[in-house]
Amino acid sequence: MIRCLSLRDVSFARFDAAWLKDEYRLSEKCGMALVFAPERALAPLWQGATNLRAYKVDVEPRRGVDVLGDVMHLPSASGVADLIWCHHVLEQVEDDQIAMKELLRVLSARSGELIVSVGTGTQPTTVEFGFANKALSGNRRAFGADFAERLTKAGFNVSPVEYGRTETERVRYGIQADCFYRCTRSCFYEPSYVSAGTEP
Repeated sequence: MIRCLSLRDVSFARFDAAWLKDEYRLSEKCGMALVFAPERALAPLWQGATNLRAYKVDVEPRRGVDVLGDVMHLPSASGVADLIWCHHVLEQVEDDQIAMKELLRVLSARSGELIVSVGTGTQPTTVEFGFANKALSGNRRAFGADFAERLTKAGFNVSPVEYGRTETERVRYGIQADCFYRCTRSCFYEPSYVSAGTEP
């Protein structure tokens, strides 16, 4: 399905790019990264991180990806990813809990970091639709205030991201803050299985 970009999408892309460049300092990162559902607007930033081997991953080949893969069943060995970028993906998978466990599995225990964002509503708990809602870009659920708790239950240490811009600066540059979390593997996590492969 082809979806036109809205002003909201453009705003989030600006936030993502500004945060990755200015706050996260992506250009200084090294190792291996998995970039799910890669966005064209962010491509120059990933290309500019010359010490980072970034693999674009999606279930559809039209995005020009490096790896065709389902986030619920990744063709990678455990603990291989130093960085995972997962932006507005978990709303659309059939089972977000399975997907979270799989992201946890492939994340490096020593230095791995998952950067994840989803759209959240004002409701206290996540609402499951039971189908892919075409009116909401194929989303299968609406995450609520319990999203961080769901990540924690999956085995992550979770920290919310705050972008260092004043409200005046956000209005001036058209930046709308998205809901971001930086996650690492909990020391209590023990992988229960290993998928085939070493790197994508």
